[in-house]
Amino acid sequence: MMRIIIYGPQGSGKSTQAQLLGQKLNLPVISTGEISRQISTENTPEGIITKELIDRGEPTPPEILNPRLEKVLAENSNGYILDGFPRFSNQLYLLEEWLAKTETKIDKVILINLPNETSIKRLMSRAAIEGRADDTEESIKRRLELYVEQTQPIIDFFRGKGVLVEVDGVPGIEEIHASIVKLF
Repeated sequence: MMRIIIYGPQGSGKSTQAQLLGQKLNLPVISTGEISRQISTENTPEGIITKELIDRGEPTPPEILNPRLEKVLAENSNGYILDGFPRFSNQLYLLEEWLAKTETKIDKVILINLPNETSIKRLMSRAAIEGRADDTEESIKRRLELYVEQTQPIIDFFRGKGVLVEVDGVPGIEEIHASIVKLF
């Protein structure tokens, strides 16, 4: 089975592409965004903190997210698609530790590139349709800043390992999917 990571800024369609690729390759998709949103619905201290952070466009702290993620990785150790994870150096360390422990590796990292202006436009449109509280213009800009600041060193790490491939995120869903499928 394959272990794949899909990266891209918010609005790049990485979650859509992860789902489409998961269906094509019969692999489960693991989304830390979904895990965080699930935590934010819980009436617990962790849930309340996570909801406040999401509403401000800030990430879920590792002490809340990582235990949930480790459980999901263990349940899907034969293969998966990680949607936007790892985003931070401590998450990269967690993933590398997990891969070493399970004697596995990441086979491919797909980076969907998208200009910030396009990301903002797409996310504002999505917010109007879906009513997502975390998609205000202010929180979108903050998340894009954080994405570049925190994800670039991780992208460089995977580029250095020779597993990173880049695709253009500007075309439509079908075109992007076709360019990703060609990689396999």
